[in-house]
Amino acid sequence: MKKQLQAQIASINGYRTTVGAALMAGAGSVLAAVPESVTTELTAAGTDTKTVAGIVFGIIVGIVVFKMFRRAL
Repeated sequence: MKKQLQAQIASINGYRTTVGAALMAGAGSVLAAVPESVTTELTAAGTDTKTVAGIVFGIIVGIVVFKMFRRAL
């Protein structure tokens, strides 16, 4: 029973490895067809996203600090 279970686990792990490798190979070929303008726009969008995330994080930190000060008084 134990050997049978180990064989099943090995089979599942082999399947996961095969699927993961296939997905990575497919992703590489998909990205090769993206025009340069799209790549540039995605990079710019990433920069904008980081800026907005920083502002939201700053607001959240400000709210937490404000609540801490109110409790201390």
